[in-house]
Amino acid sequence: MEVIPEETNDGGDVIMGPPPLPWKTPERRIAKAKRTLSQTQNRPSGSNENSNPGGTPPKRSNNPVQNQIVTAPNANTQMLPKESQSTELRKVTIYFDRLEFVRVLGEGAFGEVVLMVDREDPTIAVAVKKIDLTKTTAEDRSTLKKEALIQRAIRGHRNILRYLNMQTHKNVFELYLEYADGGELFDQIEPDYGMEPPKAQFYFRQLMSGVEYCHSKGVVHRDLKPENLLVTKRHCLKICDFGMATIFRSDGKERLLNTRCGTLPYAAPEVFTNTQYRGPPVDIWSCGIVLIAMLVGELPWDKPTAEHENFTRFVQDRDISHRPWCRFDTNELSLLKMILILTPIKRATIQRIMNHPWFVSNLFHQSNLRRKIPAGNGVSIKQNRMQLGAPISSSQPAAMRHLTTPSVPTSADSQYLTIESFPKPACQKVSFSQPLNVDSLLLNKSQLSASQVASPFAVSY
Repeated sequence: MEVIPEETNDGGDVIMGPPPLPWKTPERRIAKAKRTLSQTQNRPSGSNENSNPGGTPPKRSNNPVQNQIVTAPNANTQMLPKESQSTELRKVTIYFDRLEFVRVLGEGAFGEVVLMVDREDPTIAVAVKKIDLTKTTAEDRSTLKKEALIQRAIRGHRNILRYLNMQTHKNVFELYLEYADGGELFDQIEPDYGMEPPKAQFYFRQLMSGVEYCHSKGVVHRDLKPENLLVTKRHCLKICDFGMATIFRSDGKERLLNTRCGTLPYAAPEVFTNTQYRGPPVDIWSCGIVLIAMLVGELPWDKPTAEHENFTRFVQDRDISHRPWCRFDTNELSLLKMILILTPIKRATIQRIMNHPWFVSNLFHQSNLRRKIPAGNGVSIKQNRMQLGAPISSSQPAAMRHLTTPSVPTSADSQYLTIESFPKPACQKVSFSQPLNVDSLLLNKSQLSASQVASPFAVSY
């Protein structure tokens, strides 16, 4: 459970109420919390009625409300906690033998995602992705376990949906994940309007923090989009659905990738070529498209290839006279131009993005900004989703589309790009989303046994 600083009145008393919207919280409130902290730290120990005899400094209060003020985030982050200064999080212990079914969150051709809660503590909830193994091939089953192992390897960051456990029971593969109770980021984007800039900045900062952590662990996601970004009711963004993720660096050695995968409007242009590509620039490109969707509620193109005029006009000619580019201010456009560069080696790095003026500035004054819709036709984010197919869940990472790879994509599957959509040598073995030797990059084969069953046990996070 995330703790967000509560508002205080002039006397320093805490005003209890619903949690504030972080992107609508002016910095003066955070500054007041910092002053309260400073006064508390500088107060002589003898002046505190509860201080220990002999002038021993008082221990930190166990009162959670007081701790909320003490742990107020730095004002420069606009309520966005960093790992080194994150707000207090409640430690949760999950007992798997106490979990009970509540409802189905999403369904697909091979299984479902269900919500389960602890029968003794209903505030503890997990999402369980269940796959019927009798309907899958051996390669599909290997891919499932690789996805789970990758997600386990990068757990520990607040902006990545936490892996809890996996098991195989009665031909059903079960992947236990943290439950994000706020739904998809996609559902918070208003068509043709997006969201207010402070809110977009707030979520984009968290997205970049999570992606930076993935890359530091040698993992590239390759399918970043609003549907694969969940949020909690405390406004914490969670990157999910690592079905197309892979290892691009191991033991300090980086390898090039060649699997063509992802979602067409968000995929980087190099994914569509017949050459190998680096992993991190692909994710950075997708983050740029996600930012566009958050700011204006539309997408710049259906597919980043030369056949699409909108793509060519911006990437090659830098023409910003049409939608959506004419809707951005100078700082926003400057950042997007850094990210959406055709040559991967020239594309902005995560560090450059985090140092950009738009990323670090205070956008509170734009809280009520509502952009005008100019003339012309844009690629609506909602319309794009309806035309090209939607994932099977609106609140949890339930998409299992990477398990089905038709050689001739149907209209419903055409949004998702896989290696099967391209000509390949007859001798080449088809890879869904992982390298064939990923086992050696993660765990030994004994840990990938299909008979692995988790006995009822507890996990804390």
